[in-house]
Amino acid sequence: MVHLVAAIGFGAQEVGAEALAEGLAALGMFGITVEDWAQALGAVERGEVPPVDWGPVQQEADLVERVKRAGDEELVRARTVLVGLRWFYGLYALHGLLLPDNPALAALRQRIDEWGTFPVLSQLIAFSPSPGSSPRP
Repeated sequence: MVHLVAAIGFGAQEVGAEALAEGLAALGMFGITVEDWAQALGAVERGEVPPVDWGPVQQEADLVERVKRAGDEELVRARTVLVGLRWFYGLYALHGLLLPDNPALAALRQRIDEWGTFPVLSQLIAFSPSPGSSPRP
């Protein structure tokens, strides 16, 4: 993550493609490995098309279109789910705060890790709306 922050602050040329690839892979958002990021960045530097399967990224883009087409009820339902996800992040993070552990919390963390959703939860928690932050239809 330090490499990614440095690349954003100083520019990708300063930190190098390898460090930038490590930083992007650390996000873990689309399951793209360090090697895939390095290949993609190298191809972009050479003016070529990156040899990476961008299917997961395209699926994410399709979700944006789905949100744009959503009606009021769907948006309220999505906001409710988003607010509920904060609790999963909190329960996962409790372990990092050295609070007592139990088998249920360990199973929850394991499931979150298996699905690879912790990076998503940690991103959503930053801009998750509170239950009363927007009007209901």
